[in-house]
Amino acid sequence: MKNLFFSREKIVQTFETLQGLIDGIRADGKIKNEEVIALKSWVKAHNYLEMRRPFNDIINIVKTAVSDHVLSEDEILDIKYVCKKFLDTYGGSKMGHLHGFASGIASDGELNEVEWKSLAKWIHTYDYLRGSWPYDEINALVHKHRSTLDLSSEEKEIIIYYFNDFCGLNKNSSLTHPLNEPNKPITGICAVCPDIEVYERTFCLTGESKKYSRDEITDKIFECGGIYKNDMSNLIDYLVVCSEGSPMWIYSCYGRKVEKAIAMRKAGHPIQIIHEFDLLDALEDAA
Repeated sequence: MKNLFFSREKIVQTFETLQGLIDGIRADGKIKNEEVIALKSWVKAHNYLEMRRPFNDIINIVKTAVSDHVLSEDEILDIKYVCKKFLDTYGGSKMGHLHGFASGIASDGELNEVEWKSLAKWIHTYDYLRGSWPYDEINALVHKHRSTLDLSSEEKEIIIYYFNDFCGLNKNSSLTHPLNEPNKPITGICAVCPDIEVYERTFCLTGESKKYSRDEITDKIFECGGIYKNDMSNLIDYLVVCSEGSPMWIYSCYGRKVEKAIAMRKAGHPIQIIHEFDLLDALEDAA
């Protein structure tokens, strides 16, 4: 067996994600076969840790729970008990819980009103995570679409795929997806009511503004003591999405810079994706 080493943060994240996955699966009070399969996928992904502490107990409990292809309430409570006991001892940041929670909600391939409200409540409760991935992205979605009735079937499909990426439940966990084509938009990626500091902060722009030229926007940034860079790098604090007055975003439209920004956020770089309107408000306040 390989001499595997896991940091405390990695171990805590594993337990947080599992706890969130369970909470997401049971969010609407129903356990479907697809959700049991999602839990089996979690077991498969972590099976190589079965003989290692502190993973051995929880992996065996989950494996036993799904062995009959049914997940009972007692089995759910057993899993949650072990996760809670571990996290009460070692603490946690809740970010792993969000990853699991979103993926658990989407694991049956559907989004219903009860699940959506549960997700919105979670986002509101843990507002202190603002600025982190994927909190801002999910926060933007639940604020833009207060109800699942606002979502088209196509948007639901993209969101489900997007959520499942958080736990690696898709066969190809990546940012892009075949549905992300020019005529297939999804609303919500920019941070909601972001706290924007301009002075000595570095900005990058993507898209075109209907209100100002790019030179006019960059001049305003410089006037307020900010810095502008045309290319994405770890120096960037804010990626500004200019969209001709529309809150819509499409990966294939903004492409390279948005994809780079989200990859950076996944890796832990604190770059924020903001809308041009929020930047202009911040520049006006800073002037």
